[in-house]
Formats: sequence, C-alpha cells, structure tokens
Amino acid sequence: MPVVAVIDSEGERMAVWWVALDGATGSDSSRLAGAWVVPADPDRLVSLVAQRHLLICPGALALARTSGLETQPWFDANGSRTAVLDERRSLEQVHAEFLAGISAARARTLTEPQWPVVINPLEHMARGRVPGSSGQPGGAKTAQTIAAPAEKEPEVGIESDPLAQSTLRVAQWVKRLGVCWEELEAVRISRKHLRAARDHDPRPFPIRHGGPEAV
Repeated sequence: MPVVAVIDSEGERMAVWWVALDGATGSDSSRLAGAWVVPADPDRLVSLVAQRHLLICPGALALARTSGLETQPWFDANGSRTAVLDERRSLEQVHAEFLAGISAARARTLTEPQWPVVINPLEHMARGRVPGSSGQPGGAKTAQTIAAPAEKEPEVGIESDPLAQSTLRVAQWVKRLGVCWEELEAVRISRKHLRAARDHDPRPFPIRHGGPEAV
C-alpha cells in the first residue's frame, strides 16, 4: 500500500503526516494514517518516513537534506495530479468514441458515467493562508495551502498550531487525490468498454516522483 509522508518544519519542530493513497485501509478517514509534531531530529525523521513516498514542504527542505532523504522517492504532487487528470480525459475520450459507434437509440438508454472531479493543483503559498485567500504573486513559496475547499476535519490539539494545521492541509489534498483515483477506477471497472476483458481489478495509483521543485 503506497503511503505518502508529508513533511514540514518550523523553528525547532517538525511535522510528519502519513497519507494512504488507496482505500485498502477500510475507510476514507483512515487514509490519514499517522501524524507527529515533534522536536526536529534528523534521526527520528528518517525512522518516521522509512519506505514512504516523501512530500517535503519547502520549510523542511534543509532538514530533509540533513537527514539524507535525497535517496528516497520524493512524491511529485502536481505531477501525480496531472497523471490522474490525463487518465480521466483518456477514459472520457474512449467513452465518447464508444457512444459515436452505437445507435442514438441505444445511447439514450445508457447512464452517463459519474466522472470524479480532479482537485485543483497544490499551490505554493505562505503558511497561515487559507484556500481562497488573497495573496501577492511572487511572495514566499511554501506548499502549505491548497486550491480546493478546506475539509471540516477537526483534529484534537492542532487548532492553535500553524505547523500542524498547514501540514494537515497538504495531507488532506493528497488524500483527496487518492480518493479521486479510486472513484475513477470504479467508473472504469463498471463499464465494459472502458476496461480490458476480464479486467475487474483497480489499478495502482499513478505515482509520479520528482525533486524539491516538484513540491
């Protein structure tokens, strides 16, 4: 099961949030699989993110390098989003071609697939801003907020902690991307013309990797 570790740091503290990219955990909420806000410690960070795909926010880049995390896979958030969006467009095209090849009478009897809406890209904004707030172009760039409606998921102990809140926002974005892929696969599997013969299993999430510039 692929898990992304969202990492951020501020001052002498670091935050790590695990996010499962598939639904095998049993429920939507359990995709947020673990969280820590602890004193910054390279050794502990290495142990917390072992065998994870890393989404390192700009505030944690120095700590990540000190911890020697360059050898682990770095999750390209927007590259992965593009892969999901491209696949949705591809399936929409296949569906359109299928409809063009059947009679109008038959086409009218078919229910249109419920295509999932792919969330907006992960934006680079200053810590403390909320989605939809105004900001000046060219300001401080940290991947702390998302261009999508904020989820109402109260988390005990983070209400007054900007580091925890901003890390959670990014984790929620990753979670929603995983849900979007799962919904897209459900549509594909449900339509014979969208899947290969006897293909009834969901495909793995299309993870894309990159360096610090991909955050």
